[in-house]
Amino acid sequence: MVILTFIGRGVKVVWAVAVAAACSSALGQTAFIRINQAGYLPDDRKSAVVISQIELHGGFSVMDESRGGRLVLKGKLIGIPSGNWGGKFGFYYSADVSRLRTTGSYRLRLDNDKTISSQLKIGPYPRYHEDLLFFMRQQRCGYNPLLGAFCHQKDGKTEYGPMPDGTIIDAAG
Repeated sequence: MVILTFIGRGVKVVWAVAVAAACSSALGQTAFIRINQAGYLPDDRKSAVVISQIELHGGFSVMDESRGGRLVLKGKLIGIPSGNWGGKFGFYYSADVSRLRTTGSYRLRLDNDKTISSQLKIGPYPRYHEDLLFFMRQQRCGYNPLLGAFCHQKDGKTEYGPMPDGTIIDAAG
């Protein structure tokens, strides 16, 4: 939304409608699919976690997006002991998709539910490490050579110590 504030008013309205529609459809869901958002390597074990408010029966299907949503895999949901995961979900399942080995984009769908996963990718991992390193460099404490600026110079203040309360300490590290 912050980025969109620089774009015309019509886009904001479209964005608001899209968010409202997505939220309203998600509010009616009782099950959700969690996948590795970075994707999976072709030869690795691959599984998705399904969390649900109600007990699920049946299995799942995987569709290949590059082939117009063609069914490429069916499998069974395997119950996972719930333990104390917290939240409002009482049922947990694993969906093993390790048989997917072809690079591409897929979607996982629960058989007895309209729940569909976000895009499940098989192939090399994206280059997220570059983004993470950039973030770490710009958030660096003390002198930041990337930005040519100092940060966190006066973040630390003493309380109940040998120095007077409120004494500023350089917290760069």
